[in-house]
Amino acid sequence: MKDAMDEPWTEADDVIEEVREIRRRISAQFDDDVGKLADFYMESQKRHGDRLVDPQTWRKGKSAA
Repeated sequence: MKDAMDEPWTEADDVIEEVREIRRRISAQFDDDVGKLADFYMESQKRHGDRLVDPQTWRKGKSAA
């Protein structure tokens, strides 16, 4: 089994690192306070609920469209 450190950097790694950087920036906006960050995400979920996947529909394999 190859060590992960020996693996070449891929485009997927770039995407993952970009997501991590965005998450770090968002967290910093809330002074890295988990409670404030959770409040932000819950409020975002309420505002943009129409963009979220319905777990019940998803589990049944049905399209939301």
